[in-house]
Amino acid sequence: MFHDAQHLNLVGYVALAQNILEQLERRRAFGWPAGTPVPRVELVDCANHFELDVEKWSAVCKRSSGFYVRTAYHPL
Repeated sequence: MFHDAQHLNLVGYVALAQNILEQLERRRAFGWPAGTPVPRVELVDCANHFELDVEKWSAVCKRSSGFYVRTAYHPL
């Protein structure tokens, strides 16, 4: 539920999870059986799993806007 300049967004977390699974399979980590395909992490399935509905996305966007309002004019 973070959507700011310091955290990945949902798309980023899904991509990271997918990459980790692919690397684990490539290394046969944790006894990954040969021939077992890498599961696909799908964005919509992830959103559904965590029950990210319109209300929750709205809260994320409100928090994001607050973050950017507070930091937009911050001197470097």
